[in-house]
Amino acid sequence: WDCTALTDISVTDSVECIHKYAFSGTGYLNDKANWDNGFLYLGTLLIGADKDKIAADCRLYSKTTLVAAEVFKGFKITSVYLPDNLKYINEYAFYNCDGITDVDVPASVIVIGTEAFSGCGNLEEITFNEGLVEIHAKSFAYLPKLTGIQIPGTVDFIDQTAFYSSGVTDICYGNSKAEW
Repeated sequence: WDCTALTDISVTDSVECIHKYAFSGTGYLNDKANWDNGFLYLGTLLIGADKDKIAADCRLYSKTTLVAAEVFKGFKITSVYLPDNLKYINEYAFYNCDGITDVDVPASVIVIGTEAFSGCGNLEEITFNEGLVEIHAKSFAYLPKLTGIQIPGTVDFIDQTAFYSSGVTDICYGNSKAEW
C-alpha cells in the first residue's frame, strides 16, 4: 500500500486471497498501461476494475482464477460472467451490486469469501456447482429476493451467517432437488 515506486509485481496463481488495498497507491496500479478494458490483472488474478469502463454485462476474462477483495464493490452491473478457471471470490468482491439478479458459480470455484455477494438486493437465483468447498460469513446476506438454494455435497464449510437476513426459506444440501 502506497509503494509508489512499486511498478512490477509477480505472484503465483496459487494465491488464494488478496485483501482490499493490497496494491493501492502503487506504481503498478497507477500505470494505465497495466489496465486492459477496465480490468487490472496480476497474471490470472483480477485485482482492480474501473467503474467507468466496465459494462453492465460484466464478462471476466477466461484466464481469471481469483477476484480480489472489493473489486466490483458497488458497481452498477446487471450480470456477471464467471469463467471456468475461477477458484476464489474474495471478500466483498461484488458487495452491493444490486443490479445482479442471478449468479452461476462455476464448478472451479472452491471459496466464496466474506460478504462476496452481500447486499445484491435483486439477486434472486444462485446456482452452485459441485466443487464448491467453502461459503464464508454473510457471503449472500441481505438478499430478500433469494428464497431457495441448493448446496452441492462438496461444500464442507458454511458460515452460520452465510445467508443472513436473506429471503431463503428452502435449502437443499447435497444430491439433487428431486432426491430431497
